[in-house]
Formats: sequence, structure tokens, C-alpha cells
Amino acid sequence: MKKILLLLFHLLFLVYYGQNDPRDALQKELKTAKDDTGKADLLIQLGDNSEGNELLRYTMQALELSEKTGYKKGIAKSLNNLGYYYGIERNDNEKAIACFDKAITIAKEVGDDRTLMSILNNKGLVCFGMGFTEKALDCFLQSLATAEKLHDKTEIARNLNSLGTVYEQKKMYPEALRSFLQALEIMENIGDEEAIPALLANTGNIYAQLKQYQKAREYTVRSIGLSRKTGNKHDLAHGFGELGTIYYLTDSTDKAMEQFMTSLRIHEELGDSISIAYNYINIGFGYHTLNKVDSAIIYSEKALELGQKLNIPEVVRDAYKNLSKIYERTRQFEKAFIMHSRFKIMSDSIYNIQVRESVVKKQMQYDFDKKEEALKIGHEKEITKAAYEKKILTIFISGLAVLFILALVVGLLIFRQNRLRAAQRTMQLEQKLLRTQMNPHFIYNCLQAIQNYIRDHQAEKYLSSFGTLTRAVLETSGLERIPLYKEIELLEHYLQLQKLLHQNQFDYTIRIAPDLEVDALSLPPMLSQPFIENAIEHGFRYIESGGLIEVSFCADDKNLYLGITDNGRGIQNEANKEHRSMATQITRERIQLLNRSNKSKAGFTISEADPAAANKGVKVCFTIPLQ
Repeated sequence: MKKILLLLFHLLFLVYYGQNDPRDALQKELKTAKDDTGKADLLIQLGDNSEGNELLRYTMQALELSEKTGYKKGIAKSLNNLGYYYGIERNDNEKAIACFDKAITIAKEVGDDRTLMSILNNKGLVCFGMGFTEKALDCFLQSLATAEKLHDKTEIARNLNSLGTVYEQKKMYPEALRSFLQALEIMENIGDEEAIPALLANTGNIYAQLKQYQKAREYTVRSIGLSRKTGNKHDLAHGFGELGTIYYLTDSTDKAMEQFMTSLRIHEELGDSISIAYNYINIGFGYHTLNKVDSAIIYSEKALELGQKLNIPEVVRDAYKNLSKIYERTRQFEKAFIMHSRFKIMSDSIYNIQVRESVVKKQMQYDFDKKEEALKIGHEKEITKAAYEKKILTIFISGLAVLFILALVVGLLIFRQNRLRAAQRTMQLEQKLLRTQMNPHFIYNCLQAIQNYIRDHQAEKYLSSFGTLTRAVLETSGLERIPLYKEIELLEHYLQLQKLLHQNQFDYTIRIAPDLEVDALSLPPMLSQPFIENAIEHGFRYIESGGLIEVSFCADDKNLYLGITDNGRGIQNEANKEHRSMATQITRERIQLLNRSNKSKAGFTISEADPAAANKGVKVCFTIPLQ
């Protein structure tokens, strides 16, 4: 699916090139061309306007002719088209990256900025399809800088759209919104009505992610209107589906159902089975919300059948989930239990697949980095050899050149080794952090406490909190930062469960400054958790009741401030100083890793909360630079 989306994003900004097929005119020019350089350029243009085997045929002819005549600009352009063919059309990413890297080297050597800009954008698309978001981001940023240097507004917008897509994948929603809005402004000034609807839809989706539903609705409605005008049914159906989701999230279920039904009709006209399956899911949930049980069952079963046929695990999972809730609502408990069991099995299966894909992706990233380093070293050797042959240097100078190359190779290998060690250290720290956040004792105690409430109406609440917390910790443990509102939700679930475990031995408050923008700010996940656990387990060990934990968030123009205060026995009287030391050490290492990539440095302090009191308590203060 990601590969299909990448191709759609790419074609979005190239659509105006293909409104009139120029290949006939190019073929006529090719027959009369006498200059080899001119023939190579015409073959490259024919490749630009072709697909599949024709693209490969024209590109290989252009590459062969360019290499024969020593036409380096033609070689770079041909390698760019060849990389596009391998990466986008054949999904042979290894060959694609090799072509792009060679093309980049040559384009830089001859100073061909326009070709370099195109190569970098194409390489970014392939890297994004491989799941290498950081490399994709770097390629798009370099391509954008080149487009701005050339004052090419269309290419600037194209790269901004690509950047927005990467930022959205990384859940960096403010950055994604900024990129989409800039791209949209440029395209509206140019008047490219083919590209604008998708940009409007992208922008609306980001506003929905930021829970700014009014703006999300405005941009999505504009996208629908322009799609109607241009006759693009794919964008039109997508727009109605997005609008339905926005209405559903704002509790306007009747309006949401109208949009879902319209989207379904258009997708049925287009024969888009995958989108039809997702429409069935949305409609099934909508009817369930409206308490139209029979219709909810019909559409959920349709979604289940089509999801199984097309092998879409997410659709199958959501269909089981909805059917489980419907049967439970209608007191068909046996069916509800079966559907819920299947939902859990499918959810676990999807999660396991995601974990396996993550491991495979990391291995691919490692192999990709290793091969890319080898290619760079090989290119540098070729360039050095060519320079040596041209200048006809003495044996002494060639000896120095060899020593220089060896030193460079050793330096690159040392640099790569240090980087791998740093990555390994980061993974070890993530594992330590995950163990401190979700240790086996905590999991067992939570389940034991929930079991005691199993006949109580609170059991569902605590079980939901435990499940939400467990999944959220597993999902965020590998992230450097998460949104502030997500951190607050995690803390709320964690403190609720701890309060349950310790039978209301303590109470807690989470204070948020009135002007704090919890949707726009981010921080490393669960920084406060080790210190909260330490306060509960050791600070309140000999206190039967009256314990208090206060977590506070505030910010100024430069920093976010996080405070954790308790009224326990204090630093000197804690029974397990080793546990506190371990929590402090892990947190210090996390801060050090965070500070490596930021000019402004994060930090934290630990002190007594109330030195004059019998129970002096502990106060921990974090200072986190804003991004």
C-alpha cells in the first residue's frame, strides 16, 4: 500500500506533463537528429514520457549513447530514469539506489542542479517506500534546497508535499501541516487544479490529527468541490470518506453516514475493492453508533468477507471488533465472545507482523547503510584515480594520494563503527526503559488487582486502562519524542493503576498550565515514570494513607518544564537507594542521547520537596527544550 501511495504522490505533481503526449514529435526529431548528444537528450525525454518496458528501452539507449560520447549530463539523466524504473515500477530498491547514487555523483561533478534535484526527489520516494524515513527526509530537504536555488515553484511544491508525507508518517503533525500549507499556497498561485485537491485533503487530514476539526472540515469540503470540478473521482471519493470521518469524530454520526455512503457509491463505480472494504467498516461503525443493529451487522459482515478475500488484516480486525460490540449490545453473549476472541487473535497477529516488519526494516537499514558506504568509498576511489591519471603526478604524489585514500577509508570505517555502537547503545537503553516502565511485577500486580474487581463495575475501566497503557508503552518506547497530550494520557492511566494497586494509599494530581498547547508540544515518553514508581514503592512504603504525587507541566518560549513532587519519606530515608540510583542513571542516559541532536540541552534536578517537614518528600524538575 505504501508503494502505491508513493506512486500516487509522485504522479500528482507530474500530471500536467502528460496532458498532451509529446512522444510523436520526439520520435520525428530523433529520426532527423545528427548530433549524438542531441539524440541522447531526445531518448531521455522519450523515457521521461514513457512507462514500463518502453521507459527501460529508451533509457538504456540513451545511457549507452551518452557513455559512448562521454556526455556526462546524459549519463546522469539516464541513470535517474533507470533508478526510477527499478524503484517505482519494478520495486528493485537495491538497483534503484545504486543508479541514483551514481547519478548524484555525476550531476554534482558537472554542476547540473536541475537533474540533481530530480534525482534526490526520486531517491527520497524510494527510501520512503523502503521505510527509511530519515534518509527520505534528507533527500527531500536537499531536493527542496536545490529547487529554491533554481526558483522552480512546481518542484518546490512537489518537495514540500513529499516532506509533509514523511512528517505525517513520523507523527510530526505541526511540521507536516506547515509543509502542506506551503505547497498548497504555491499550487494555488500557479493554478494547478489537478494537484490542489490532494493537497487540500492532506491538509485537512493533518488538522484532524491535531483535533482542529473545524479547519479539517473546511479544507476537506474545498477538496471535494475542486475534485468535482476537475472530474477526479478518486480524489472525490477519498474526500467524502475523510469528511465522514471528521463528522464521526465530532459526534455528527448522521452526517458522517451520508458522506460514507457517497464515498462507497463512487468507489463502487471505480471498482476500488480496497476502499470499498474500508467504507464497509466505517458504515458498520456508524450504524452501530446509531443503534441500527441489523444494518450494522450487514455492513460489518460485508467488511469481514471482503477483508478476508483481499487479505486486509486491519479490516478483518475492525469487523470482528464491531460485531463483538454489536452482539454484546444485543445480549448475544456467545456470539460476542467468539467475535471478541477472533478480534484479539487478529490484533495480536497484526502486532506481531508489525514487530517482525520492524526487525526486518532495521536489518534492511543496516544492510542499506553498509552498501551505501561501500558505494561511496568506491566512487571516491574512481574519482581519485581519474584525477591522478589526468594530472600525471609523480610517484611521490601518487603515494600520498594512496595514503590519503587509506586514511579516508579507515576514518569512514571508524565513523561507521562508532555510529553502530551508538545505535546499539540506544537500543539497549530503550530496552532498559521498557523494562522499568512495564516490569513483570507491575503487570502481575495490575492483573491481580483487576481480578479482585472482576465482579465490580470498575473492572472494565481498570482493564481498559491497563490495556491502553501496555500498548501505548510498547508503541512509544522506541520513539524519541511523543506529543504532550499523549504523555498526559499515559500518566493518567499509569497513576490510576498504581493507585488501584496500592489501595488508595496515595492520591495524585496532574497540573497543566492554562496556556499550554498540549497538541503542539512534544517530549521524550514517560520521563517521570521511574520517579513516580520510586515514590510509590519506597517513599510511601510506611505510609498507610495520605500520600500525594503532583505532576505539573508548564512552558515558556524556549523550554517545557516537567515537575514531579511527592510527600514521601524523602531522599535520605528511602529504603531502596539502589532502585532510585538506577532510575536516575537510566534517565540521565536518555537525556544524554536526547542532547546529542539538539543545540539546547535538556536536564533534570532532584531535591527535597519540603526540607522542614517530617516527611521531606522528593522533587524532580525536568527542563526540556522545545522543538
